[in-house]
Amino acid sequence: MLIDDRTEDVEPRPVTIQQLRGLSRSIPVSAPMAISYEKIASRNIPRTLVAAGQGVIFFDFSIHSYRITFPNLKTIMVDSGLSAVAAKKAGFDHYDPAAQARVSKELKNTQMVVFLSDNDLHIGGLRPSGLEQPTQDSFKKMDCPEPRAIVPGIVEIPICDNVIASRMVYVRLDDRREFLLAGDIAPTKESARYQAGPSRYMNRFIHDPGRVAIHSWLKTIKCLTKQAPQMIVIPGHAPLSTEDMPPSFQKRRTP
Repeated sequence: MLIDDRTEDVEPRPVTIQQLRGLSRSIPVSAPMAISYEKIASRNIPRTLVAAGQGVIFFDFSIHSYRITFPNLKTIMVDSGLSAVAAKKAGFDHYDPAAQARVSKELKNTQMVVFLSDNDLHIGGLRPSGLEQPTQDSFKKMDCPEPRAIVPGIVEIPICDNVIASRMVYVRLDDRREFLLAGDIAPTKESARYQAGPSRYMNRFIHDPGRVAIHSWLKTIKCLTKQAPQMIVIPGHAPLSTEDMPPSFQKRRTP
């Protein structure tokens, strides 16, 4: 239940790094200049729950929000953090209200909020900011099933499988650094590195068709990292380091 995550054999999706890079340059405005994150909440859970077979060592299952800044445009936010009420309800034993306050402030001034999934762990910070929450239909019935540029340097990769309401986000900065925000497809670094899907114990929450889709997308991430070895894959819920990206919204890089 906690070790074997095997599904039927699946192929990676037809998404290439050349495609993502081309889309990121398709809007003729200055590319983003920086990406940073806030860690809102965390709790210790066995890693093997979300990355089967990767050890029963407990890790900080974390909630993040990301800010992408531009020289001439308002920021783009990815995910909205988590309210204190939602964090308590979900069983998080660590919560940073100051970090969420910084996220909520940014949400009020951003040009767009992009969500990696439709559950409270990604959209649960919207109520404190006064913004409207997206519906599940906005994920499962996306107009564009193919990757598409949403602003300069940022490409949305919809996970249109009708059983998973999710997306990944590719970011290419003006200095050519590349990031892939993997969201719930790869909650931990081990998920992406070893194509370790959720444990069968998690089948209480993920039906078999969804597990098959996750494995297909994990293979896709592996292909993308082979094509772009320097690209940084940001796991959806693992602790991040300063080597991944700068923490805290308090500082901005100047152009």
